[in-house]
Amino acid sequence: MKKVVLIGFWSSILTAVMVGLFFIALIASLLKPELNYLGYIPCLFLPWFYTMMFIALHYMMPKEKRVFTLPAVIAGAIYTVYCSGVYYIQLSVVHQNWQLTASDGFRNLVFAPGSAAFALDMLGYVFLCLGVLAASQVFGKKPLEKWLRRVMVVNGLFAIPTFIFPLIPMGTDASSAASTDWYGSLALLGWCLVFIPVPVLLARFFKKHSGE
Repeated sequence: MKKVVLIGFWSSILTAVMVGLFFIALIASLLKPELNYLGYIPCLFLPWFYTMMFIALHYMMPKEKRVFTLPAVIAGAIYTVYCSGVYYIQLSVVHQNWQLTASDGFRNLVFAPGSAAFALDMLGYVFLCLGVLAASQVFGKKPLEKWLRRVMVVNGLFAIPTFIFPLIPMGTDASSAASTDWYGSLALLGWCLVFIPVPVLLARFFKKHSGE
């Protein structure tokens, strides 16, 4: 059990670090749009740490509560496949061939509202939210667990707008695209601030059980 707790603690810490690095990269991209690719780097690794965090939580729970943590693990695996694939393509294909991004062949690979890559990424984050929501149900009435349950439920509810947003028709002109990117970056900054308490509090939860 000590190894499980240790994995849970460090995967929670690394999840929080990746979100923090993504937050910094977002600010950098707002100041210098040509640096927008930097945000893909922490997001490439974030799903793996997120999933390991919930795998550890799953094995910490008694059998009767694993019905809630197992969906979180499955959702994490789907999130990892979808989003790691999207960000790897951005770094290995799109960023290396940026001069071709206006062509029809590359349009659906570019991470931008209206593209297939964007829709797949948003669907991945829908699973992230649903996993957090499912796992929230294992926590009880102790102070730390009450806070965990609250912040995880709030994050879980983000699944609704995350699912709907790619379904909204976007403008195709340059000014509409720039405006969408700006507001999208601000929304992501807000998401970072809302999500980061989840791994931070989970790290405290694992730390609290490290002596067991």
